[in-house]
Amino acid sequence: MSVYGIDFGTCESCIAVAEAGKNPEVIPSERNQSTTPSVVWFNIRHGGRPVVGLTAKNQIERGNGASVVAFAKTQMHLDEMTSEYLVDQSGSPRRISPVEPAACIYHKLISHANAFRSGQGFDSSDKAVITVPAVCSDIQRQKTKLAAEQAGIKVLQVINEPTAAAISYNIGVDETVMVFDMGGGTLDVSIITRTSDTDYRVLASEGDPRLGGRNFDMELIRMSYETAGFPFDEAAVTDSLLVQYETYKKDLCTAGFQTIDVAGHDGQVETIDIDVAEFVQYTDPVISRAMAVIDRAIAEARRDNPDLRIDRVCLAGGASKMKAIKQAIAKHLPDVKAELNDPDQAIAKGAARYALALVEGGVNYDIRLDDRGHAYGLLTLDRNGRLVVENMILRSDPVVIEARTFNRYMPATGSSLPVTIIENDVAAKHFAYNRQPEFFKGDVSFPEPLTVGDRVVFTLSRDADGLVRLVCTTPDGAGNSRLSFETKASSVDETLLRRIAAHLTAMDAE
Repeated sequence: MSVYGIDFGTCESCIAVAEAGKNPEVIPSERNQSTTPSVVWFNIRHGGRPVVGLTAKNQIERGNGASVVAFAKTQMHLDEMTSEYLVDQSGSPRRISPVEPAACIYHKLISHANAFRSGQGFDSSDKAVITVPAVCSDIQRQKTKLAAEQAGIKVLQVINEPTAAAISYNIGVDETVMVFDMGGGTLDVSIITRTSDTDYRVLASEGDPRLGGRNFDMELIRMSYETAGFPFDEAAVTDSLLVQYETYKKDLCTAGFQTIDVAGHDGQVETIDIDVAEFVQYTDPVISRAMAVIDRAIAEARRDNPDLRIDRVCLAGGASKMKAIKQAIAKHLPDVKAELNDPDQAIAKGAARYALALVEGGVNYDIRLDDRGHAYGLLTLDRNGRLVVENMILRSDPVVIEARTFNRYMPATGSSLPVTIIENDVAAKHFAYNRQPEFFKGDVSFPEPLTVGDRVVFTLSRDADGLVRLVCTTPDGAGNSRLSFETKASSVDETLLRRIAAHLTAMDAE
């Protein structure tokens, strides 16, 4: 039996296969590369048929950028993309859900993997463990899993990317490592210790959901425009321009310098030269942000164990290959060795190894998160009429929560106050709501109006994939349920599912 591990990345995606008695292996792309660009081109000349990978990425240089979707992973928290794309022959651009290109990418990865293995005489598989950033929200987890399922994948489990990388690096028993996972759009820093052959304990998990390789691409664009003497507007930067400058960045880091033709908004073009040392100095604030995440993770891990020793740093994610990142970590942690072992492949390989353990049933990885990273609270009023959040799931809670029940009453200040659930990053049980950054905020709509003093029973649970389920009931005077319903962070729209099905049917018709 074979199973897959899939790393759906911001810039590149990777799929690995695992079989009994063998080490996981990455399935090469059609271009014989270890990864596939996470880019989708809707080929208008063929009815909007989705094309995934390098061919799609190359369409940007051919002037088809309006039909090319990149960085879908960074948009998974949105109902629709913030940009409009030409995805069919109607001639009019439309906003699309990020789940659409994500499903196309998943479909491409697993269909190509099965075709590749079939050519080698192996059976196909539709089972996989998929990964998500440790810092991603519940809604991002749900939509990522939805995209994979719509692509025909039986998702065995959703696990965090740093945990998958730790499994891939095969850390030793009683060894404590820091996984520094910087991909195209996110940074995760997790400190993990292995207490037995299969027991991985996550001591701390910190991150920045808006820090990754794309930040360096943006800074290269900014630096280029400033060098050329052109005004720079970050809000006007398109995905196509970011993809183009991602290539410039890779060439710059490899060759040490790069010649770039910078196009101003008035059509004027200036040719400039960028030196890698100048670029590293220019991007020092971005690197400093990454080092700050390291400091937060270490502080959290040492909260209950001040003498905790970190044995090594395991690098994962494409952006961690940048020499400037490795040098910054070495300077920041001079006594800890940083290891770079196929950072593009580590997450997929670890996920595949974990998937095999799930289906074999003989070896079960016990992954315990002492700090999940996200809390879920109810926005309500205190006795003084101030908005406060009461966290019903705490940051320190384990991943799996069978059921947790709370009784609350509609406040006497009025019946129009919505019942609002907030996913947040606050460790406290109660805190004043001052518009803190939140991962998800959603109002619960009741099919019947509530009145002052009505009792509402909230029951929350969280499964092994980290997905939260909320059930609300309002018992009447006789103790019976007057209404009961479930809510999730994201709803499944039938129109969206039909569009995804049409995209995948078109891909299969190639």
